Amino acid sequence: MSLSRRQFIQASGIALCAGAMPRTASAAGQQQPLPIPPLIESRRGQPLFLTLQRSHWSFTQGTRAQVWGINGRYLGPTIRVWNGDDVKLIYSNRTTENVAMTVSGLQVPGPLIGGAARMMSPNADWAPALPIRQSAA
Repeated sequence: MSLSRRQFIQASGIALCAGAMPRTASAAGQQQPLPIPPLIESRRGQPLFLTLQRSHWSFTQGTRAQVWGINGRYLGPTIRVWNGDDVKLIYSNRTTENVAMTVSGLQVPGPLIGGAARMMSPNADWAPALPIRQSAA
C-alpha cells in the first residue's frame, strides 16, 4: 500500500500536532515539590556565612538520601545584594572532601569567582569580599 502525497502530508500534520500537545509526567510515586532555596539579604558591613555540610533530602516519598547542602539545607540560598556594596561571603567546608564553590550571577573579578582553581580542603574557610558594581538583572 502506498501513500499519496496528500495522505503523507495529512498524516505528518496529525503526528506533528499530537507530539506538540502537553503531557504530564507520569513517574511512579508522589512527586516532591521543588525546594525553593531560602533568601539571604546582605546588610552593609555584615558578612554572610555559608557552611557546606552533609545533609539529607527526600527526593521521593519514603526515602532519604545523603546530600551536601549549604547551612544545613539541600541547595544553596539565594543571596540578595545591593549595587555599591562590598559583600563578604565566608564559605566554610565542613565536609570530608575538597570542595570548590562558585559565585554565580554576579560580575566580579576572576579570582573572586571561585571554581576549581579555588579548592577548599576539609575544615577550611574562604572569605572573598565581592565588590557589587552592577544593576539588578
